[in-house]
Amino acid sequence: MLLLGVLLPDSGPADDTVPYALYLWTYASSVLAHAAFFGLPASALAGGLGMGLVALPLALSLRRDAVAA
Repeated sequence: MLLLGVLLPDSGPADDTVPYALYLWTYASSVLAHAAFFGLPASALAGGLGMGLVALPLALSLRRDAVAA
């Protein structure tokens, strides 16, 4: 990343919409898949709680920022 940062021109502030959306999609789809399709409710619960420690505050922060804008 350091090398890319040096070699590529600065295009202004980064838009983090796509990485945030992909992370939240991964969180939701993983919990759903483990619970509904794989028949692993304990895994869905553990993954939901573990990833939820980051995903839920992120989603709340993004929602708060969208409402404020």
